[in-house]
Amino acid sequence: MMNCIPPRRAWRASQMTTVFIFLLFFPSFAGVLCVVGVTLWRRKPSLMCGPFRTLNTPYDSVDEWISYITPFGNTTWVVWIYNNLVKSVLFFYILTLIVLIISYLYWQIVQGRKIMVKLLLTQIANEGKDKSFLLNEIRKSQKPSGGNRGATHQISHRQVRVGI
Repeated sequence: MMNCIPPRRAWRASQMTTVFIFLLFFPSFAGVLCVVGVTLWRRKPSLMCGPFRTLNTPYDSVDEWISYITPFGNTTWVVWIYNNLVKSVLFFYILTLIVLIISYLYWQIVQGRKIMVKLLLTQIANEGKDKSFLLNEIRKSQKPSGGNRGATHQISHRQVRVGI
């Protein structure tokens, strides 16, 4: 309901447009970057020239670099991360599972908020009906009846103040 209302300040509209374009652009850019990265890492390098000419794939350079830094004592954490996390399929499986669980939880939160908005709108409509019912009952009770001796109590619509 609030998206149809123009912003109070003019720059907010352009700021939201920028955020929206960024949200559309970033996943596409990340996807293209992943495809290009995988393609470059798996392609067989030239045998005649280039920095990877002695390797089967450019990714093998990372294996060679890890075997080169293994003897140094202060780089054992890098070697451990590479051997236990980067090379592990289980790590990426668990990471993907965590991302999917987080996405599902956010989706459930959004669905719950939509239901809450519907319930609140229904409650607002019911409160309006209750308000009009109470006003009608007040008017009926304030009408002069034949049994009253002279003093009539009339109440106008403006005198009744009923708040939400």
